[in-house]
Amino acid sequence: MNYKKFQTDIKNIISICGADGEICIGNNDFEEFNFKYNIQLPECLRIYYSLVESNILFGEFSSFRIYNFEEVNVKNTVTEGKYIVFADNTNSIAGYFLNEGKVKISYGNPDVWYEDIHDDLSEFLVYNLSLNLMSKLSNIVYLKLNYKKTDLGNQYIIPQKQLELNVAYSMRNTYYVILYDISKRIIASFDADRKPKLIIASDNISEIEKYSLDSKYKIDWIKQNGKRDVSEKYLFSETIPDKYESRLELIYEIYFGKRKEEIDKYTALTELPEEISLFYNLFEKKRKIFNSAYIIPERTKIRITDGKFVLAVEEQGVCEYYLNMDDRKIYYHSDDYTEALNTDIRDFLIYLLVLQGTGFMNGQAEIQKKDAELYFGKFTVNETDIYFNTRLRMIGFCEKGEENIYLLSTSASAMEKFGNKTGMIISY
Repeated sequence: MNYKKFQTDIKNIISICGADGEICIGNNDFEEFNFKYNIQLPECLRIYYSLVESNILFGEFSSFRIYNFEEVNVKNTVTEGKYIVFADNTNSIAGYFLNEGKVKISYGNPDVWYEDIHDDLSEFLVYNLSLNLMSKLSNIVYLKLNYKKTDLGNQYIIPQKQLELNVAYSMRNTYYVILYDISKRIIASFDADRKPKLIIASDNISEIEKYSLDSKYKIDWIKQNGKRDVSEKYLFSETIPDKYESRLELIYEIYFGKRKEEIDKYTALTELPEEISLFYNLFEKKRKIFNSAYIIPERTKIRITDGKFVLAVEEQGVCEYYLNMDDRKIYYHSDDYTEALNTDIRDFLIYLLVLQGTGFMNGQAEIQKKDAELYFGKFTVNETDIYFNTRLRMIGFCEKGEENIYLLSTSASAMEKFGNKTGMIISY
């Protein structure tokens, strides 16, 4: 490990991102930390916290927020020994396991850890520091490059050579690379899984504009001179549906696109309320709806037993929801517990349809509710707010008391582009 090069990369990235003033040289007591936890702080962390002391706010491109040094702590597992907790995001925490020398991720359960693609500590620090800082720069673009099939094994070499950028030493993984040039004051993130793969940022707009003049490149502005290039297609401009039938149609269009033909014939389901018949008439050919987070009986399997119609069963069989045919109320049932819900059939079916999307929509993430009003319409069923943008084919929900919206999109790339274009932080 070339610690000198790692230190240089951190310094250069901080300088390019204009963070010299807000990130001061650390004055942290590493000996006290080592004594307190009876460990030796890894050299990468010691170098990092010697250079970075102020808080680095979570940026829109990043995966994790790296802690201030005073937040860092050490914990222990029975099987894997001590680990240093040093970063987190909305859904998970990152720990460096001393015995293995690897970064691992825990998703809410401190006893269960998974290896991260950036399991090397230096990679993790450079990658997340860079992405956190580059989102604060005044000019950011997607830059599209052409690749030959023979290039796909080492795709990052193309932007490295064409743009004459340095590869940050710590990023050994060729699919996720940070590149920069200290003289041009440019920093770039290459991600082989993203479309486009390359994001370039700089406070020096003239360096970015050079690429727009070159026919080899196609650029798409995310931010220019500090202002977002938010096209009208991202802004919400629809009518908020207040009728049950309109809400069904809206959800259908977001999940499956516009219907190419009208429903041939309305077919009523004997004994069942009209609201349920409307649901089946619209969605009965879309099998994804019936086999997702909950199992919903298809039309041919509808049964009324002991005065109950089971509407939905949790996929693991933990609980179910049923309609009592006598009082026409929706009930929740699990083991020996049964409760009548304070909801009508229409609101319940709308809520259920949104939950079903969590089983098949490819893009899923959380966004903050306070930032959503420009881009999403909202209506409420029971105590759950439903957010939607039909043009973007996105829908989400926010339970009462929650600050984040769980957002669903047709693709992960569309979700990421939405975040980059609008500046909203997408938490996966």
